[in-house]
Amino acid sequence: MTIFTIMALTTTDNAIFTMIYASTSWTIHSFFSTKIIVLYKFNNTN
Repeated sequence: MTIFTIMALTTTDNAIFTMIYASTSWTIHSFFSTKIIVLYKFNNTN
């Protein structure tokens, strides 16, 4: 849990991702898969 929190706080989309993470019950696999997709989209649009 500590690692997840640190990762969420150090990403550019921390606010959005934290809300999504806090309001869902994904598995660890889905957590990382979604994070990679989100960061991929953010990096390509900014």
